[in-house]
Amino acid sequence: MAASRPGAATPLSEREQQIAQFYIEGRTHKEIARSLAIAPSTVRTHLNTIYRKLEVTSRIELLRRFSCGPPALADLRHRPARGARSLAVGGHVSADLPGTEIDGPLRRLGLNGCAWAAASAIDDALLRTLIDEKLKAIGIDVLRATSLLDDGLAEAARTRFVAIHGKRIAYRSVGEDQPAGVPIVFLHRFRASMDDWDPALVNALARDRRVILFDNVGVGESDGQTPGNLEQMTDDAASFVRALGLTEVDILGWSMGGMIGQILAAKHPDLVRKLALIGTLPPGCWGGSPEVVVQCDWERVARKPTWTDEDLLYLFFSPSLEGVAAGLASIERTSFRREACEIKTGPETMHAQYQAAISFFRNEGDWYEKLQSIQAPTLVAAGDNDPTFPTIDLVVLAREIPQAQLAIYPDAGHGFHFQYPDRFAADLRVFLRH
Repeated sequence: MAASRPGAATPLSEREQQIAQFYIEGRTHKEIARSLAIAPSTVRTHLNTIYRKLEVTSRIELLRRFSCGPPALADLRHRPARGARSLAVGGHVSADLPGTEIDGPLRRLGLNGCAWAAASAIDDALLRTLIDEKLKAIGIDVLRATSLLDDGLAEAARTRFVAIHGKRIAYRSVGEDQPAGVPIVFLHRFRASMDDWDPALVNALARDRRVILFDNVGVGESDGQTPGNLEQMTDDAASFVRALGLTEVDILGWSMGGMIGQILAAKHPDLVRKLALIGTLPPGCWGGSPEVVVQCDWERVARKPTWTDEDLLYLFFSPSLEGVAAGLASIERTSFRREACEIKTGPETMHAQYQAAISFFRNEGDWYEKLQSIQAPTLVAAGDNDPTFPTIDLVVLAREIPQAQLAIYPDAGHGFHFQYPDRFAADLRVFLRH
């Protein structure tokens, strides 16, 4: 029997129903693939079809659709999950609460897919109590349960679109109800889409300001072809900000995003109030400044056609026991929408971004000399054991920008802000306030 959301014209096939059911229960792509004896890539293909048929863009939205009671899932609400216990609420409603054996993004929040459908009948104060411990376990303060169905968390933020130069640009906005502070726009690394930001960092910053994530031209869910130079990427980012009706923003640029951030602050100073450059380097490591160093080993892994969790640990986290543990936790958080190790950009985008970075390394456009023109107060931050851009690069960058301050995080790599999301967010919030 095919199920679909109310009013939908295209029903889900039996296989799509199975995959949707597993997915909203919090299983990863690999777990679903093992359960159904299919390849993870097949799971992703089916999920894309499910998203298109049901007109949803995230696991949370999919859960909303199925919580209305599709026939394929209706019986599950009365069948406790493995390791779960039943709780009577107000003498009328029974909700399945996960035990210690249950895992997965939704279940880590304290509610599995089966229980979510009954959540609206649970007293709000009780529901907050139920999810309190689980939220803290993944680095999020206690929030009203209703915020999980709004844009109050990065995991639940809807994908929206805005047009620039005739192209649709995908973005998400978190913390829109926070009146304090200038919005902060995130600029991403090589080969990344907005799905690759750690929700713990986004949520920590969204407590008191609006956080905007987006896929630049040709990246992720956005239209167009990725340009082969960083200056055009920068101009596209500026056009995106203006298309949202914003006249002044704070910028956080990581790695390649930090390179774009430097050009943005120099070329579009009216847009940038404050600037955070993290895990990046100044222009000219190949011929501009002899002090700047770029490692070569990272390229071998960064340009691989597919990644594993081990690749992510190598690229972004300290090899210490603590660093690996923090890295695995970040990978789990970042896999909420799609597997963290899944590369969300195609080979054409990778090639264009790589060529753009090479031009920056060669100081084409004389951007190293233009660092002195940056007037925005700037926070330069890095891990002390970055295999991509050594810490000395950030020291040089901080020296060349007039109003820069430098922060080095111990026992941390290229993704130190994911290794220490709360600590870095706290430091960044202080910088942005003063």
